[in-house]
Amino acid sequence: MSEQLLECLPYRQTLLTEPGTADPDTLAHLEQCSQCQQFQQSLMKTDDQLKAALSVPVPDNLAPRILLASGRKHQPAWRRWPQVAIAASITLAVFVLLSQFSEDSAIAAELAGHVDNEFHEVEAHVEAAMPVNAEAVLNRISMPADLPPGEVLFAGNCVHHGKLIAHLLIQSDAGQYTLLYLPDQSIKVRNHSDWHMVSRPLGNGTVVVMSKQISDLSTIAGIFKSV
Repeated sequence: MSEQLLECLPYRQTLLTEPGTADPDTLAHLEQCSQCQQFQQSLMKTDDQLKAALSVPVPDNLAPRILLASGRKHQPAWRRWPQVAIAASITLAVFVLLSQFSEDSAIAAELAGHVDNEFHEVEAHVEAAMPVNAEAVLNRISMPADLPPGEVLFAGNCVHHGKLIAHLLIQSDAGQYTLLYLPDQSIKVRNHSDWHMVSRPLGNGTVVVMSKQISDLSTIAGIFKSV
């Protein structure tokens, strides 16, 4: 990690916690650091995407509409209770599915934003052909698996929601892909924007494989088994 990025790290940790922070030291740093300004702008954009993804409304009067469609509204009240229960169950199921879809999409947007924010550092590392010690990076967070096939172009630990994670860029025959391992987190993701993404439980955490070049990541992700 470059000296400049080491200086920026505490301010970026503050921004990850609160993108719109009013912390005087962070604001003073932002005035003179264009990279951290871009980092904050990207976080604010991701934050807006999260809010939009999580605000999935359930259609008004969904349960009555289901009851009306059943064509049994003239039955005695005591006979309509099963239909009411079924309608309520369907409403709940729809709400849960929409909520889960929103949550998966929000997490995917957040991780895509995180990787995009790290792009310049990763690119500089690869272009400079700096040494890569993937084993040390994975051991630092106790990732319980070997790497999938391919050449590791970049390996580093970064902070996500206050926790240390692994971030690797790997070159395979099919193209480049990013691998993230998030210990102590159980999450699911889905494709986001131009990112193809899959997740697998691994140990006490989750491994996320994502790529803009490889559309089918199932083979790569399938290497990781929950242990």
